[in-house]
Amino acid sequence: MDRAEHTKKANGSGQKLQWGPITLRPDRRQVRVDGVLLDLSRVEFRLLHLLLQHPGRTFNCAYLEEIVWEDQTGSEQTVYKTIERIKMKLGKHSEIIESVWGAGYRLRGDQ
Repeated sequence: MDRAEHTKKANGSGQKLQWGPITLRPDRRQVRVDGVLLDLSRVEFRLLHLLLQHPGRTFNCAYLEEIVWEDQTGSEQTVYKTIERIKMKLGKHSEIIESVWGAGYRLRGDQ
């Protein structure tokens, strides 16, 4: 899927996504964990949304930079720091996002 298609899908889908304790509502730009609303930045929301749309799929940093950051300048370090902020906000459920050594990041394939 190219960037334009993926951006359209990510922005146009109002469908609620549920993964274990995480519920993401794109139409409201809301994420809840165990029913508690999380305060996510636009980039954090977009990154988590992408991962929730493709559980088990590993995304490399270059792809995440292109899709999530769009025209802004991102870097591998920026991706890492954003993932870490999301994981911190997920609290005890942070293990749901995995780092794949030398490959990137993914949402665990099992709920």
